[in-house]
Amino acid sequence: MGFADLSALASRRSIIAGAGAAMMATLAHSSEVRSPAKLDGDAIPTGPGLAELGSRTDLPVGVFASDGSFNDAAYLAAIQRNCDLFAPMNELKRRVVEPVPGKYDFPRAEKMVAWASRARMRVHGHTLVWHKGDPKWVAPLLAKSSDERLITDHVTYVMSRFRGRIGSWDVVNEAIQPTDGRSDGLRNSIWLQAFGEHYIDLAFQAARKADPAATLLLTDYGLETDHPVSQARRKAMLELLERLLKRGVPIDGVGFQAHFRRYGYPFNAKIFRPFLDRIRDLGLKFSVNEFDVADWNGPLDQEQRDLDVADLTARFADLVLSYPQLQWFMCFGLSDRYTWLNAERPTLWLPKSRCLPLDDTLAQKPMYTALADALKTRRVRTLSG
Repeated sequence: MGFADLSALASRRSIIAGAGAAMMATLAHSSEVRSPAKLDGDAIPTGPGLAELGSRTDLPVGVFASDGSFNDAAYLAAIQRNCDLFAPMNELKRRVVEPVPGKYDFPRAEKMVAWASRARMRVHGHTLVWHKGDPKWVAPLLAKSSDERLITDHVTYVMSRFRGRIGSWDVVNEAIQPTDGRSDGLRNSIWLQAFGEHYIDLAFQAARKADPAATLLLTDYGLETDHPVSQARRKAMLELLERLLKRGVPIDGVGFQAHFRRYGYPFNAKIFRPFLDRIRDLGLKFSVNEFDVADWNGPLDQEQRDLDVADLTARFADLVLSYPQLQWFMCFGLSDRYTWLNAERPTLWLPKSRCLPLDDTLAQKPMYTALADALKTRRVRTLSG
C-alpha cells in the first residue's frame, strides 16, 4: 500500500506542516543531528539473529523484499541471518505477472522463490486480489462483462503454479475502506462493484481449491491505531469476518499491515487487545505482515527518534507476541536502505525515515533491539492469562 491510501487518516498537508514546524523549531540545534553509525568489521553482529530468537517459540520472523535489492549481497546476508520467512514485495502482484490478459510472466518471482528455497526460508505470497495491484486492462474488461473467471482463473493459475513452494497467501488485500461511505465499511473497488461482497468468497474458494494446504489471509491496513478511522476499520473488519465465516468462506486468518507513524497515530495496547481477542474468539489466526514505523514529524535528534520508534515497536510486539494465534511477524523490509517510505516522502526536505530494524549501513538500531527483546522474552497468553 502507499501513503495515498492513508489520506483518510490525515491529510498530506498536515504532515508537511507538522514536519516544517518541527524543523524550524530545532534548526538552532542542528548540531544534535547524528549521522548513522558506520558498519565496520567490529560492528558485524554476533549472537542469535531474529529468526533464531523467534524459533525458540516456533514463531517465524519474516521480511518483504523487492527484486531491486537482490544485487545487494550484504543485504541478502542480513535477511538470511534474521529471517526464516520471505515475501516478494511486488513480484507476485497481478500487474507484474499478468501484464497482458491470460499471458503470465514469472521470472522475477521465480528467482526470488528459488533463492528463498535455497536459503531454507518459507515463502509468503503477496497478493492475489488487490484493487491497486491490477493491470490497466482489468477495469475495462470487467466493465464489459462481470465474469467471475477474472478472479477465479487468476487465483487458480498463480496458486497452482506455486503450490508446495508458497505456503501462505494474502488472498484479498485492502477490502475495507469506511471513508468510501458504505454502511458495511467495504471499499468500493471495481471488484465490489462487479460482484458485491461475493468477490471475496470467490477468491478464497478458488484459493482453497488451488492449494488446500495453504494458509489463506484477508489483509488490511490501518487496523492498529487509536484513531477514529482505525476504530471504524476494526468494526468493519470484524463484521466482515463474521459474515464470511457464516457463509463458510475458507479463510484462515487476518493479516495486519501494521504501518505505523510514531508521531502521528497513537497505539494503545488496551484498545487493540479486544480486537485481537475477537479474532481469536472467531477461531481465526492473525499475522503481522508489513511492519514498519515512520518517524516523520519527530524531533531532529536522530537518537531520540530511534528510541521513540523502538518504544512503539516494543509495545506492539509485546502485545501481539503474547497470542498463540500469531502466525508470524514480518517487516516491510529489513533495512532503511530499501524502505518504501523514503520513496514516498511527502516532501524531499523531510529527513529520511529510519523505520526498520537495521539502518542504511545494516547496523542494528534500537528498533532491532526492541524486537529481539520481545522475541527473547515471549510469553504466550492463555484464555485466562
